[in-house]
This record gives sequence, structure tokens and C-alpha cells, in this order.
Amino acid sequence: AVGDQGGAETILHTVNGGTSWVPQSSGIVEHMNAIWCSSASECWAVGNAGTIIYTSDSGNIWTPQTTNVLEDMLDIQFLNANEGWVAGTAGTLLHTTDGGITWSPQSSNTVNDIQSIFMVSNQEGWFCGNNGDIYYYGLTMPNSVSDNPENNSNMISVFPNPADRKVTLKMMNNEILRKINFYDILI
Repeated sequence: AVGDQGGAETILHTVNGGTSWVPQSSGIVEHMNAIWCSSASECWAVGNAGTIIYTSDSGNIWTPQTTNVLEDMLDIQFLNANEGWVAGTAGTLLHTTDGGITWSPQSSNTVNDIQSIFMVSNQEGWFCGNNGDIYYYGLTMPNSVSDNPENNSNMISVFPNPADRKVTLKMMNNEILRKINFYDILI
């Protein structure tokens, strides 16, 4: 688990399914926002000011990875030990194919924050952002997602927005939704 405790970066580790948690030190002072573990020993965590850190030994040693961006990183997902995605503020979208040794910027065609990522393959996934925005990233689009429904037949329409208890999701081109996760986030 990652987060902020009393203004300090916090990483917590469990070996017993969450019954107890032990703090870990990463040497990073930035607030951490999300973590992704591909195994019990290999994890990446993302935070503010372009921070990405990596461990291959269950968090005993955390190593910074270079992103060359200053935006806050908000979510991370790896498909395997090499291929991963990071999303952040101001439409920041990064991709790696070498386990995070290098991170390449991807076009998101939005300046809105991208809060969440769900990739089903290296060529297909969804990104969720501010204002109820949900973007589809896939083979039918040239390496980008778009926040302009008139130019994006793959955008999902969500209504009513905002909603209370029930929403309707509709793909603008009537494709079938394979999977979608919903989170109840109070702001």
C-alpha cells in the first residue's frame, strides 16, 4: 500500500494477507499515489512530480526510475514484467516495454488528469479521467485517446453525469464493453 501519513511518503508491506503491515523506506519524499505488483517481490509505485520507483526484492530496496516529466503520476498497471503504463495529471500517459528502464510519453489528446488505467493487452485498454471522462485506447485509434466525442467513435458515453446509484454506459460506435471497473470515490 502507498500513500501519505502526516505529510510523509508512506509504503506499507504485508506478508500475511493484510493482518499486519510493516512500513518500508524508499528514500523518496514525494507523495505516493498508486502501486502495482506483478509478483510478491516485484513492484512499481508512482507518485507526485513524475516519481516512479521499483523494487525486485519485496521492497527492501526501492530504485527511482527516470520519467523526464514533472506531472503527478496517479495510476500504474503492468501487463507483464516488461510492459507497463502510467497515467497522471495534465493528460500524462507513459509506456514502457523494458520494465521501466525507459518510459516513453504517449499522446492522450487531453489536458485533463487521467486518474485510472485498465489495459487488457498492449494494444487495448481504458483510461478514466476527471469529469467522468472514460477513454478507449485500441487498435482502431492511432496510439492515442481523445476527449472529443465528435472525433472519437470509441469514446464511452456515461449518463446521467453526475449520477446517483445508476448510470448507463454506451460505446459511441456500439462496440461491446468487455470489462469495466467502477470505484466509489468521494471527493
